[in-house]
Amino acid sequence: MHEDYQHNERSALGVGWWYLTHLITWWRFPYWVAEWDHRFSMKSLLESIAQWSKPLPSEQWAKPSAALKEQSMKIEKAFAQGQDFMAYFNANLNETKAAESTNN
Repeated sequence: MHEDYQHNERSALGVGWWYLTHLITWWRFPYWVAEWDHRFSMKSLLESIAQWSKPLPSEQWAKPSAALKEQSMKIEKAFAQGQDFMAYFNANLNETKAAESTNN
């Protein structure tokens, strides 16, 4: 609207009419309702929920299993040898498929 007025594509009367019609039709009303709803719905959490949501102390964290540590060690070794993620898992999948087919 303002660009039209600045480039003389719309008159001051046209701009005034645009604002008057939008004021009369309450074109901003949905935004006001949304803003009110946002303020209303953003209440603070209950104390019990806030306590529950606090992070666990590091002593209570789950410890990685031996299998996870072994898999991490294997993939780190493959990365050190220049293998990428997809190549590592494709090779392992192919080995697994080959082992399964020989077992059947």
